[in-house]
Amino acid sequence: MQPIRSTLRCLLFSGVLLLPGVALAADTDGDGVDDAVDNCVDVFNPSQDDWDGDGTGDECDLCPGAIDDDDADLDGIPDGCDACPGFDDADDGDGDSVPDGCDICPGFDDADDSDGDGIPDGCDTPDDLDGDGFSVAMGDCDDFDASVYPGAFEFCNGQDDDCDGFIDGFDGDGDGWTDLCNDCDDGDPGVNPGAVEVCDGINNDCNIFTDETVDSDFDGFASCDGDCDDTDPNMSPASPEVCDGMDNNCDGIVDEGCGGCNDMDLDGWEDCMGDCDDFDPMTNPGAPEMCDGVDNNCDGIVDEGCGCNDMDGDGWEDCMGDCDDFDPMINPGIPDGCDGIDNNCDGVVDEGCCNDMDADGWLDCMGDCDDFDPNTFPGAPEMCDGMDNDCNGIVDEGCGGCNDMDGDGWLDCMGDCDDWNPMTNPDAPEMCDGMDNNCDGIVDEGCGGCNDMDGDGWEDCMGDCDDWNPMTNPDAPEVCDGMDNDCNGIVDEGCGGCDDMDGDGWTTCDGDCDDNHPEVFPGYPELCDGIDNDCDGMVDNGPANDQMWYLDVDFDGYGAVDQSMMSCHQPGPDWTTNPGDCDDMNPGVHPGALEICNDGLDNDCDGSVDGGNQCPLTIEISLGGPACNSASGGPSPAWALLGLIALARRRR
Repeated sequence: MQPIRSTLRCLLFSGVLLLPGVALAADTDGDGVDDAVDNCVDVFNPSQDDWDGDGTGDECDLCPGAIDDDDADLDGIPDGCDACPGFDDADDGDGDSVPDGCDICPGFDDADDSDGDGIPDGCDTPDDLDGDGFSVAMGDCDDFDASVYPGAFEFCNGQDDDCDGFIDGFDGDGDGWTDLCNDCDDGDPGVNPGAVEVCDGINNDCNIFTDETVDSDFDGFASCDGDCDDTDPNMSPASPEVCDGMDNNCDGIVDEGCGGCNDMDLDGWEDCMGDCDDFDPMTNPGAPEMCDGVDNNCDGIVDEGCGCNDMDGDGWEDCMGDCDDFDPMINPGIPDGCDGIDNNCDGVVDEGCCNDMDADGWLDCMGDCDDFDPNTFPGAPEMCDGMDNDCNGIVDEGCGGCNDMDGDGWLDCMGDCDDWNPMTNPDAPEMCDGMDNNCDGIVDEGCGGCNDMDGDGWEDCMGDCDDWNPMTNPDAPEVCDGMDNDCNGIVDEGCGGCDDMDGDGWTTCDGDCDDNHPEVFPGYPELCDGIDNDCDGMVDNGPANDQMWYLDVDFDGYGAVDQSMMSCHQPGPDWTTNPGDCDDMNPGVHPGALEICNDGLDNDCDGSVDGGNQCPLTIEISLGGPACNSASGGPSPAWALLGLIALARRRR
């Protein structure tokens, strides 16, 4: 067998029969396979395995499992193994092993992702905490409220919804009321819901009534018509003056024409003798002064000689600072209310009720952060005085940046990130308090990552996805507020998402307050339908289809045109939609009434008294007696007139 083996020995490699003693044309890799048929000329591979059948042996195949000749972008890398199809994989400007054509963060290493959000650190932006698509860096002025962000719809709710720096819209006239919050004329500071209505033809208090011209006592005169007491029908500009101590005719003079010397209370003192209250027999120049808050002896001084009194029994005497000792609700111990009265006797009226105590034109509720300093208000120039002059929440911005306002030895330009807190500076120890105590840009480092900052029983390392909001944790119920309340990674599950259920183009997420009603969404015109159509929080305010109503004092179905108002509903039983009553104190006078002849009235309000042609001319003719004859003894003029009438009839 040995000679046979030595002479007939043959080797079979991948289907190639090699005979000893037969010289190969070329075998670069020395694997016994001629280069002409070797599928890996430069790589030793005597087995000639080619798993993908692309003609290139597995040992030198650039892309096993794919055809090496398929290279659409001609970058030398087969398409099946190309990391960036369509681009040259060799182009890698930032050296992060990601070809430039597919680099999600050119210029930075895509592998650097410290927060694990899939966005390289070099291109990452601060987190959007409330999931509204805007971060603080993008202008979100409240990143814990998903309804607040730049471009959001502004509501009258006491907050800056659209982050434009104005709460509840813009207050154009500086009266403390914005156009969104029912200021019906934001160019006039004297017109707003809190203004006092005056008789000037303007709706001062924005309550749909102008000058409130209701005639309460039905005497034909309203308060704006000069009625000085609209609760007494005997007092009006048309009433006669009587001697009763009242200004009956509303001319500003009491009892004119009564002689000027009356003793109405029969106390023996006439008003012209010095009786300062001629309707009270206990008040006259001879009466003793009593401690009752009245000038009993008419000397111009009230309760002289009464010393220290507590007339209202509130426990505060007048000498103890009670500024109104006849009102138990006014004394230094009473909290001040918003009623135009100095309830607590501190000399300031309605402090804390939207005041401009320093008269700088800015109310405290408009953002004046120090309403006792006229140099401090929004828009004031910031001065280097350690105060927030412009009320923007930043003290002494633009003052050179080198201050040590808290006296901790660190200037703000040296790295003190809160120069109003002596416990915050680069030397301060970091504490687990949600603040960057050591000013290194990291909050609560070294706290172990397990904090319960909001005290809801869930630490951040336990899955609390917002550890500054006690209403957000894995046990919290999900509510429809644009936030992930239960920290399951899904926002508002079970709320129907942000679908437009009524097809009006607005979703609940956009501010649609009734997404089952296509005539309800922000911007829709308000209608008289008992629904808040424009989603401003108010029903039937300023509707487009309200009616004009006219006061009908005499209940004849017609009202006077000078006493009218716009309203969705009938303001009262004495209001009608029919105008044109030319005498609203007479139910027999109104448009359409029967004209009565010879009564001196325009009964049907057509502008003509006694109906013009409707009432025939009455001619009185005397036909008897001596006076009926002419001086010449012939027929009298009356008989002549009758003759003419008879002749005219015969000619017809």
